[in-house]
Amino acid sequence: MWEPRKTGRSGQNDYNSNEDLGGDMGIWQVQEAKTRFSAVIDEAETQGPQIITRHGTERAVVLSIAEYRALTAHKTDLRELLLGGPKFDDFEVERDKDTGREVDL
Repeated sequence: MWEPRKTGRSGQNDYNSNEDLGGDMGIWQVQEAKTRFSAVIDEAETQGPQIITRHGTERAVVLSIAEYRALTAHKTDLRELLLGGPKFDDFEVERDKDTGREVDL
């Protein structure tokens, strides 16, 4: 089976592995990804995220729909975050009874 081109950090092509990039993610150049888009999608479903590079710089990632939905499944909004915090129903503040110093005017 055809395998995507792997690109190491030095920018040179490495068809053996990309362990220094943290796993089995495929690295595709833009032109190659455009030509083999179906293969990029298949690899995203079977091998995990596929990175698209332009001029050696990572520019985009193709994810399977399952991975995308897992990433976007639950987003906490500010209201939910604030209301879901610790409860202070029994919190009491004791104020000092001192009224301050006397001032002669």
